[in-house]
Amino acid sequence: MELLFTNTISAFFVVNFLISCAVFLVFMFNESRKYDIKEIWICLLSLITVELSLALPLFLFFRHSYINRKMKFKIETKHVTAKISKMFIQVFGAIL
Repeated sequence: MELLFTNTISAFFVVNFLISCAVFLVFMFNESRKYDIKEIWICLLSLITVELSLALPLFLFFRHSYINRKMKFKIETKHVTAKISKMFIQVFGAIL
Protein backbone atom coordinates (compact mmCIF):
# COMPACT_ATOMS: atom_id res chain seq x y z
CA MET A 1 0.00 0.00 0.00
CA GLU A 2 2.90 2.35 0.72
CA LEU A 3 4.23 1.86 -2.81
CA LEU A 4 1.03 3.24 -4.30
CA PHE A 5 1.71 6.68 -2.79
CA THR A 6 5.50 6.88 -3.06
CA ASN A 7 5.47 9.81 -5.48
CA THR A 8 2.93 12.26 -6.85
CA ILE A 9 2.46 10.53 -10.21
CA SER A 10 1.58 7.16 -8.71
CA ALA A 11 -0.67 8.84 -6.14
CA PHE A 12 -2.45 10.65 -8.98
CA PHE A 13 -3.15 7.37 -10.78
CA VAL A 14 -4.40 5.67 -7.62
CA VAL A 15 -6.73 8.53 -6.74
CA ASN A 16 -7.93 8.74 -10.34
CA PHE A 17 -8.71 5.03 -10.35
CA LEU A 18 -10.54 5.15 -7.03
CA ILE A 19 -12.66 8.11 -8.13
CA SER A 20 -13.47 6.34 -11.40
CA CYS A 21 -14.56 3.23 -9.49
CA ALA A 22 -16.74 5.29 -7.14
CA VAL A 23 -18.43 7.07 -10.04
CA PHE A 24 -18.95 3.77 -11.82
CA LEU A 25 -20.55 2.23 -8.73
CA VAL A 26 -23.00 5.12 -8.41
CA PHE A 27 -23.81 4.92 -12.14
CA MET A 28 -24.19 1.14 -12.02
CA PHE A 29 -26.56 1.13 -9.04
CA ASN A 30 -28.71 3.94 -10.46
CA GLU A 31 -29.01 2.36 -13.89
CA SER A 32 -29.60 -1.12 -12.51
CA ARG A 33 -32.51 0.22 -10.48
CA LYS A 34 -33.84 2.16 -13.46
CA TYR A 35 -33.80 -0.79 -15.88
CA ASP A 36 -34.13 -3.57 -13.26
CA ILE A 37 -30.85 -5.22 -14.28
CA LYS A 38 -30.34 -8.56 -12.54
CA GLU A 39 -26.71 -9.20 -13.55
CA ILE A 40 -25.29 -6.43 -11.37
CA TRP A 41 -23.51 -9.00 -9.18
CA ILE A 42 -21.39 -10.11 -12.14
CA CYS A 43 -20.24 -6.54 -12.70
CA LEU A 44 -19.44 -6.09 -9.00
CA LEU A 45 -17.45 -9.30 -8.96
CA SER A 46 -15.51 -8.28 -12.06
CA LEU A 47 -14.82 -4.83 -10.57
CA ILE A 48 -13.38 -6.37 -7.42
CA THR A 49 -11.41 -9.19 -9.06
CA VAL A 50 -10.29 -7.85 -12.43
CA GLU A 51 -10.74 -4.11 -12.69
CA LEU A 52 -12.87 -1.31 -14.06
CA SER A 53 -11.72 -2.13 -17.60
CA LEU A 54 -13.85 -5.30 -17.51
CA ALA A 55 -16.69 -4.19 -15.24
CA LEU A 56 -17.71 -1.07 -17.20
CA PRO A 57 -18.00 -2.67 -20.68
CA LEU A 58 -19.72 -5.69 -19.17
CA PHE A 59 -22.29 -3.51 -17.41
CA LEU A 60 -22.88 -1.47 -20.57
CA PHE A 61 -23.45 -4.72 -22.47
CA PHE A 62 -26.08 -5.87 -19.96
CA ARG A 63 -27.65 -2.41 -19.88
CA HIS A 64 -27.92 -2.29 -23.67
CA SER A 65 -29.98 -5.48 -23.79
CA TYR A 66 -32.37 -4.18 -21.12
CA ILE A 67 -32.78 -0.86 -22.96
CA ASN A 68 -33.54 -2.70 -26.20
CA ARG A 69 -36.20 -4.80 -24.48
CA LYS A 70 -37.78 -1.72 -22.93
CA MET A 71 -37.79 0.16 -26.25
CA LYS A 72 -39.21 -2.85 -28.10
CA PHE A 73 -42.08 -3.00 -25.60
CA LYS A 74 -42.75 0.74 -26.07
CA ILE A 75 -42.76 0.39 -29.86
CA GLU A 76 -45.12 -2.59 -29.71
CA THR A 77 -47.41 -0.65 -27.35
CA LYS A 78 -47.43 2.31 -29.75
CA HIS A 79 -48.45 0.06 -32.64
CA VAL A 80 -51.27 -1.47 -30.61
CA THR A 81 -52.50 1.97 -29.57
CA ALA A 82 -52.36 3.19 -33.18
CA LYS A 83 -54.33 0.15 -34.37
CA ILE A 84 -57.00 0.67 -31.71
CA SER A 85 -57.34 4.36 -32.56
CA LYS A 86 -57.66 3.55 -36.29
CA MET A 87 -60.33 0.99 -35.45
CA PHE A 88 -62.30 3.57 -33.43
CA ILE A 89 -62.05 6.07 -36.27
CA GLN A 90 -63.36 3.49 -38.72
CA VAL A 91 -66.24 2.50 -36.44
CA PHE A 92 -67.26 6.04 -35.58
CA GLY A 93 -66.71 7.19 -39.17
CA ALA A 94 -69.15 4.51 -40.37
CA ILE A 95 -71.71 5.52 -37.76
CA LEU A 96 -71.53 9.22 -38.57
